[in-house]
Amino acid sequence: MKKSQAEFDANVAKMRADTAKERQKMKSDFYIWAVFVGILGVSGGLLRFYQRRKRHRGKERISNEQAILDAGEEGEKQTAFHLSFLPKGYTVLHNVIVHSEGLSAENDHVVIGSSGIILVETKNYGGTIYVRPNGWVREKFGNKQGCDSPIAQSERHKIVLESFLTKRGWRQVPIYLVVAISNSQAIIEGEDPRCPVMKSESLPHWIRSLPSTISEEQANDLRNLFISLERTAVN
Repeated sequence: MKKSQAEFDANVAKMRADTAKERQKMKSDFYIWAVFVGILGVSGGLLRFYQRRKRHRGKERISNEQAILDAGEEGEKQTAFHLSFLPKGYTVLHNVIVHSEGLSAENDHVVIGSSGIILVETKNYGGTIYVRPNGWVREKFGNKQGCDSPIAQSERHKIVLESFLTKRGWRQVPIYLVVAISNSQAIIEGEDPRCPVMKSESLPHWIRSLPSTISEEQANDLRNLFISLERTAVN
């Protein structure tokens, strides 16, 4: 009897020990699962945060790009308004795209008159603009930032236009370049000998001051050539 009681007590003790081990294992498994679920929750939260931030940045980038496009379009409208005051005898074309030798150039404004062809590049820059041959500097709210010179772009447009005209028998047509700053509050400092930079409002006077080099008939022929590019003529 004593032996049976001892065996019984041993079995009970073993059962209790096994139960304690099982409970400890279940508790450890639960902790591991809780940590795993927590990590998943944090990861999911971070992923959602990253996705929201990415979408926000994407919308912000699109918004900034749209603002730049809108500012550029408004600047071109301002320049077009001032060019509309040129007297009769001048033809003003807007958004003229020229193709030649696999290259293309989109010109903001093309003016045709007795002086030849004037390519007008418009920039709606604010603040102070420091015009330098090796690159422009813009200063706004006390912050200076370098930017590409639009004169280099205008020179590329001129090369494409010269090729376009040469292929059509026009080899001696003067082509003038000018950069117009449409923002009336901008301040222009410095100059570049390659190309004048001025406020849009000064364009009509400057264009009229250019010397006459082609006949009225030649100017009309050029006008018809550009209108054939399916762009709208003003004046």
